[in-house]
Amino acid sequence: MLFTLIYEGSMTPNAKAPEVHRIREQLHVQLRELWTYAPLSEARA
Repeated sequence: MLFTLIYEGSMTPNAKAPEVHRIREQLHVQLRELWTYAPLSEARA
């Protein structure tokens, strides 16, 4: 399986917690959708 996660925004080295949280929020939406497709959806069971 090959997939690409996309983050739109700036990324600074040594980012502080609020910036890291914003990045994680954007990636979380994409990862949650990814888990609805096989074979990952089958692994949940």
